[in-house]
Amino acid sequence: MHALTTSQIDLLKQKLESQQTELKTALLRETTDVSQIEDLDAIDRDHAVTAEIAETEFAVASHCGQQLQRVERAFGRLQTANYGVCVDCIGAIGFSRLLACPSAERCERCQEVYEHTHGVHIPASM
Repeated sequence: MHALTTSQIDLLKQKLESQQTELKTALLRETTDVSQIEDLDAIDRDHAVTAEIAETEFAVASHCGQQLQRVERAFGRLQTANYGVCVDCIGAIGFSRLLACPSAERCERCQEVYEHTHGVHIPASM
């Protein structure tokens, strides 16, 4: 297994910090949007559009929250020196993959297996 260099870790940490800031801002914005929709819903309960908008806003807020949790787990792995190590096979997560998705928890091979067996796709980033 190859180890990440200090400069690579510093770069990835900066990317995580930037992503964390963006996600917190987006989550705050979405939470505000949801509360405004709830106010609108109180006024206009009979319109399906209001419900559809609210559902979309909740989904976006949920997605932002999940992404933020992934970033926070990555910070935890940085502190324990497990950053860049696949949670499934314990192999190295390539630097190019981490550049594309600094919060990646799995190497490319294990991520493909995970997505195939769980029928899901974990987005690389927002």
